[in-house]
Amino acid sequence: MKTYQGTKVCSKCQQVKPTVDFRAGHGQCKLCLAEYNRAYYAANREYIRERERVYYASNRAVNRENRKEYYKAQIANLGDVYIRSVICNRTDLKHSDIPDWLVELKREHLKLIRIKGR
Repeated sequence: MKTYQGTKVCSKCQQVKPTVDFRAGHGQCKLCLAEYNRAYYAANREYIRERERVYYASNRAVNRENRKEYYKAQIANLGDVYIRSVICNRTDLKHSDIPDWLVELKREHLKLIRIKGR
């Protein structure tokens, strides 16, 4: 099978695809890899969930500290997570129900409040 520069052959579906359709170090394209991962998770769901429970239980303090740092950065940078949580706390909306334009509008609103408060 002839390939051109910037293309690669998937080792599973045997299709020639652009290299952007592959993850670094993988011979399978992203679609075939996602299909494999879904099947693996379905077959090993309980094992994976138990392994995650053990990990999170043994690293509880580190995880909590990482979440705090992440959320502080979201607040400082007015990230989407922080903006959506501000909107959720003041309305009955869920994170997934908030449109992007409303997030941008609230971000600009908070920027103005921060400028005014200086």
